[in-house]
This record gives sequence, C-alpha cells and structure tokens, in this order.
Amino acid sequence: MKSKIETIKKLFIEENYEKMLETFFLMGEGVYEDLELLYSRALAQYRLGDFEAAKIDLNYLVEREIVSPMIYEIRGECNEKLGNLKLAIQDITSAIKLNENADLFHKRALMYAQTLEYENALKDINDAIIIEPNEVNLYLSKGVCYEKMGLNTDALLNYNKCIEINPNISNVYYNRSIIYYQMDLVKLAFDDLQFAIKLDPDNIDAIVNLGIIKYLNYSQKEGLIDLLKSAMKGNKNSLEIIEILKGLNPEF
Repeated sequence: MKSKIETIKKLFIEENYEKMLETFFLMGEGVYEDLELLYSRALAQYRLGDFEAAKIDLNYLVEREIVSPMIYEIRGECNEKLGNLKLAIQDITSAIKLNENADLFHKRALMYAQTLEYENALKDINDAIIIEPNEVNLYLSKGVCYEKMGLNTDALLNYNKCIEINPNISNVYYNRSIIYYQMDLVKLAFDDLQFAIKLDPDNIDAIVNLGIIKYLNYSQKEGLIDLLKSAMKGNKNSLEIIEILKGLNPEF
C-alpha cells in the first residue's frame, strides 16, 4: 500500500493523471482511508474532465467535514460543468465564506450572469473590484452585464476602463464595437473591429462582424469576401457564417 501511495503522489506531481487513476483503482477501497489522497484523486478527475466522478469524491470529503475554499470551489465548477448552476452558486458562496477573494467573487458573478441574475453579478464584480481594482477582466465582465441589461453607456464606460488598464485585449474592442454599432457610431465600430483583428487575427466573431458592417455600410463586395474568407477558415462557426451570407444576399 505504501509503495502505491508514493507512486500516486509522484504521478500527481508529474500530472500523469490517467496513470495515477489506474493506480488508485488497484488500491480499491483503501483510498478512502487517506482523505488527502482522495482529494488528489478528485483533482485528477476534475482536470481530466470527469466532473461527475470528481464531485462524488468531493462530496465524500465534505460529508466528513474536510472542507476548504478549494474543495467548495472545485465542486462548484463541477456542478457548473454538469449544468447545475444553483448548486454551483451555493458551493462558491461556501468558498467565499471561508476565503473572500476577487477570483471567487468573479467566478460567482459569471455564474449569476448565466442565470440572467445581472444585479447579483454586478454586486459580486464590484466586491471583486474593491479587492483588485486594476483587474481588467472584472471590468470586461461588468461591461458585458451592463450590455445584457441594455445599459450601453455603462457598458461603454467599463470597456473603456479595460482599454485604459490594458489596451491589447482583442475581445474588449470587439465588445465595444457592438455598443458603438448599437449607438449608430458605425465608423467607431468599424475601427474597433479592425483593431480587434489586428490584435487577434483568429478572432472569428470580429471578422464576421466586420464583414457584416462592410456589407451593410460600405462595400457589399468586400463584406461578402470577408465573410467567405471566414467560412473558408473551416471554423466551427462556418455554417452560421453561411447562414449570415444567405441572409445578406439571398442569391448566395
């Protein structure tokens, strides 16, 4: 048994999770005698994407009052991946009670946003900003929440704050372009999309939207060419792009 435990620890450090789980299988029920090992198995299963199995081990630990912010956080992420956002939010809330930090507030905010509870999401983001006032992703998420709520001016302010902190994030310009376009500021939207693509040539959403703006506002030919290039990339959104092309040009 001792040699197997040492092997498991070594494999975990090496991130050889599949081989590690094979060794666990050979231990049988003996794994439940070592809760630290059981936690490492839960982590391995989580990192391999077996969220149901990871959750079972984490439940076992919580039932035995072996709790920590990390245990609740990982179980929350497992619940999120399994589609149970209510339980996921409960777990992250338990983690926050044990350790208030910006990452946990942000994580719960993103879960609230998935359930369309934008007011709760904004509250968590603001709590996170108090802790980490210069974290660009917090302002990006805050902007998205305001955008979803139809509060474009507030969304714009937060996207601008993102750019003030870090001017090199493609998706910020992409998101801001959507607000500009909704405000009929077509040239600003166009410029933002061009810069988003410059920062990330594979930003397919920006490429598609730039093609649409070109087609509707500048040159139909250039817009169609851009959209065709997007479809030819073989991206997972190719069928969607083709439907956009058909919508813009019924003869396509």
